[in-house]
Amino acid sequence: MKLPQIIKTAILLVLVAAMVFTVSCGESGTGSGSGDIGANNQVGVANDEIVDLNGYKFVMTSPFILNDPDLSTLMNCEIVLEEMRHEIEKDYNCTIEIVNYAVSLTTLRAKVQSGDKVGDIVDVTSREIIPVIRAGLLTPLDEVPGINVMSEYWDAGSRNVATYADHVWALNFMKPIEVRSCIAYNKDVLKKYGVTEDLVQMVKDNKWTWEAWVPMLEKTTKVAADGTAECYGLTSTRKDILAFNLISANNGHVIESDDRGYVKETLDSENTMEALNFYFDLAQTYKVYNTKPEADTATVAKKFVDGKYAFLHCESWVLTQQIKDIAGDTQYGMLPVPMGPKGDKYTSNCDHMRYFCITKANNDLAKTVPVFNAFGRYIYNYGGEEEWWREDIEMDYFQEGDKDSVEMYLLTLEGAVVDYGLTISSIATAFNDTIIERTIHKKRSTIAATVNSLHGTFDADIGTIFNLQS
Repeated sequence: MKLPQIIKTAILLVLVAAMVFTVSCGESGTGSGSGDIGANNQVGVANDEIVDLNGYKFVMTSPFILNDPDLSTLMNCEIVLEEMRHEIEKDYNCTIEIVNYAVSLTTLRAKVQSGDKVGDIVDVTSREIIPVIRAGLLTPLDEVPGINVMSEYWDAGSRNVATYADHVWALNFMKPIEVRSCIAYNKDVLKKYGVTEDLVQMVKDNKWTWEAWVPMLEKTTKVAADGTAECYGLTSTRKDILAFNLISANNGHVIESDDRGYVKETLDSENTMEALNFYFDLAQTYKVYNTKPEADTATVAKKFVDGKYAFLHCESWVLTQQIKDIAGDTQYGMLPVPMGPKGDKYTSNCDHMRYFCITKANNDLAKTVPVFNAFGRYIYNYGGEEEWWREDIEMDYFQEGDKDSVEMYLLTLEGAVVDYGLTISSIATAFNDTIIERTIHKKRSTIAATVNSLHGTFDADIGTIFNLQS
């Protein structure tokens, strides 16, 4: 594997000094699950020719990627992107500037309608991509000459999630791709409390289910009568996304389209209700889930490493940025979210997955496309070996030799989904305030009563995005 230059330099200094980022896609593309590319998609031929762009200023906008980053703070995927960015600048005789910009429907619409392309590549979050697609602000990449959306350069899981209404609207060229939502587990805690099952094998055998998980959570939860906790079976750094994870793990949806293509809220559907009630039971019936707020993600990570939690639901960046460096001798690993009774595959909600798009106002495609493809090609070929990023996943996220977690990481990535109920801000707020905090955490109501009280309150917001536009 080819190491990024910053890592090579760091290693040299150490030696010298002796120092120690779901939709079921169809006519309307709503629900939660990954999509299929429709018959109207044109695969196209990738334009991989290195061309002289005569000093062209190529702009990538992103709310997360920095133009002048401190490399010591970056994940490997960001280091590789930064290194390849400068290689492309030299080979294509251009400059590549990264501009911090968070897309919203309101701001992007104003810019695009005024003829501003915003950037050659625009990084759009999963919460915003469907509204801006529906508003006609993006160009489907399968219709851009010179981009082959089915190329091996692009991550397939990300492409599936970005497939909507039979078109591919975004691609992801970063490697290793971030899984986003997953389950970390403390192997030492499981051993201490007598959980002996081979969890990785259970995943492979499709036996990693809610039913199998609950006894493990019960075994590892040790809370005294006065509420003092020695250990909880489970906590989460993203309690709202855990709800969406459980819903997708049970083939549920927060919004869904009917036979006419009319989109409606489906919180009261059987699969979704079962998932929300399971979340409630984890907190209030089994009492294996810590509902008390933590100061920050770093505090949760420290408690996980210290054996205060057996399982941790989190986004994958927590593993690389907050657990790995402090783990020491603590043995940990990663799994997908277990399947619910109605589930048929492992899923991972990608609330912040990278979506690299091209806006309708981009009239510089002859210059945009070669660089877009170059990012995919240079990063894909970066390590000089097939799937070089597998080793980087182990180095970045896990402990040396933990091939099982690498396998689980890749499996989880394949199950990437987004529930586009998250694109409705009122739904996202209701999940945080009413369903999670008031009902699940504080038990001030039942799931049935809460869902019934919310029914119909999102219709106008859903209609604005999905039902009032062609």
